[in-house]
Order: sequence, then C-alpha cells, then structure tokens
Amino acid sequence: MTVYLNEVNQTYFCNFRYKNYLGERKGKTKRGFKTYDEALSWEILFLYLLNTLLKL
Repeated sequence: MTVYLNEVNQTYFCNFRYKNYLGERKGKTKRGFKTYDEALSWEILFLYLLNTLLKL
C-alpha cells in the first residue's frame, strides 16, 4: 500500500493506481489524514468497494 507523510503539514496521504470498470488505469490521491492507519484503511476500503462493485 502507498501511504506517505507530508512533511510540511505533518499529515498523511495515499496515492495509488487502479483499473476502473472499463479497464482503464486511473490514479487516486487522498490527502489530509491525521494517522498512517487512517490513510491505509481508507485506501483498503476504497479498493474493496471498487472490486465489489466490479463483480456485480
């Protein structure tokens, strides 16, 4: 998983790529998490929901 620390703001953000329902590669960045675990859990939840919707 790809979670990074923003040195200036002392907040975490996640940046990753995924394939959408058309098979295109997309990038996603979400910023402003207070903890590493919060950013990581958001990324895992996003990918889980995406994969669940693709299987419907």
